[in-house]
Order: sequence, then C-alpha cells, then structure tokens
Amino acid sequence: MTQCTNCGATLEPGATVCPACGTAVDASAASAAAAPAAASGPAASPPPAAAPMTGPAATAPAATSGTSTSNLMNFARGAKGIALLCFVLPWVTVSCAGTPLVRISGLNLATGSIPMPTGMPGAMPDTPTPGGAQGPDILVLLAAVLIIAGLVVTFVMPRRKAALAAIGACAIAAALIAFTVLVRIRGAVNEQMAQSGAAGTPPAGGNSELERQMQQQMEQMTQAISVDPSIGFWLTLIALIAAIVLNKMVHGRTDT
Repeated sequence: MTQCTNCGATLEPGATVCPACGTAVDASAASAAAAPAAASGPAASPPPAAAPMTGPAATAPAATSGTSTSNLMNFARGAKGIALLCFVLPWVTVSCAGTPLVRISGLNLATGSIPMPTGMPGAMPDTPTPGGAQGPDILVLLAAVLIIAGLVVTFVMPRRKAALAAIGACAIAAALIAFTVLVRIRGAVNEQMAQSGAAGTPPAGGNSELERQMQQQMEQMTQAISVDPSIGFWLTLIALIAAIVLNKMVHGRTDT
C-alpha cells in the first residue's frame, strides 16, 4: 500500500485520485504499488521435459557394436583362410644327422603326393608317412574339410550359431593336425626304420662280425633320423587358434 503525498491517506492499489483530498496520484507510485501484487501471483510453470532422442542418433551405439562384431567375424574368416593357405607350406621335415631328407607339406599329406627322400640313396626305400605312400592321410584330409566347412557356415548361418559351429570345426581340425604331425608321423618313421633294419640284417649263420657291423650301422642311422615340425605346421595351428578366439568373441556378443 502507498499513501497520498498531500494528505497521507492510504491509497488502494491502482488508484488514480486520493479518496480523501482528491489529489491526483502519481502513476509511478501506482505502478510501484501494483508490482508486489503481480510478483505474488502464481509461479511460472517449469519448461516441458525434453523429448527422447529418436532417429540415427539414438541407434548410433547399436550400429557401432554391429560393425565391431562384423569385423571380428571377417577376421575369423581370414584366419581360417590363412590356415588353408598354410597347407602348401612344409609341415614336417625328416632329417638324418641334421641333413634334411624330405619335407612334407600339409597338401602332400592330404593328397598322398609325398616327395621321395633325397641325400641318402637306399637308406629309406619308402617315404615314412602315417597314411603310406599309396593314398592321402585321412586325418589331414578331414582337417582340411572341417576348416572349409567352418568357413562356409559363417556365410550361410546366423552369426552366433555360425561362430559356435566354426569354433568346433577349427578345434577338431587343430587336434587332428597336431596328432598327425607330432604322434603319427613320428611313429611311422620309427616303424619304417625298424622294418628297414630287419630287412638289412644278414641271415643267421653268416659272418658274425659283418652282422654286428651292419646292426650297429642301422642303429646309428635310426638314432640319427629325426622328425621335426616345420613352420607351416605351427602357422596352421596359430591361425586355427586365432580363428577359435575370434569366433568365441563373436559368439559372446548379444547382437545377432
């Protein structure tokens, strides 16, 4: 409330003339009196809440996750392709006293086209391979088929199911290859040398000194023969292990 500047009477808000003395009320004073009333009015309503994001911005994280999973799947396919290419590299080297006699690749084992030994004519009449020189090694051939199957399913099956199938195929293929190179070929070489030694032993009743010398030579030759995994074998295993890890990462993703 304000008062009249002439008589001191109380003025109502918005009054233009003093009711007591009739003096005109200053407009600025009336505005000052009305201001507190306006300030005590209802509070301003809060601004409306922001609407949820829609469109490409809202789906950006999902798109990023999908792209990352696709890249992992492509890397896994590449690892299986590298494993197949490593079949043309040497997997096994058969040596005598450090001198390589024959290098056998995964392709040689899978197709049965085993190269003949060199450097020791007559020492090894047949190439020592677990499948023999007459046909392909079944386990290596099966490993190649599994790798190819693990690659094909990633193009024709849903992503997570394809990743799980590829994990199984690559794991079995790696086990077959490792067993063939580290166990079966080594055993075949030892068996071949034992047969060669038996064939070269002179008949009983002959010269005992000659018989003893030949037996010693065969024993020395057998001890000098070594079967060592080559670079192609290790690269194949590494590529298969990488494919297993990558497919496991793909399978662990929630998107399909």
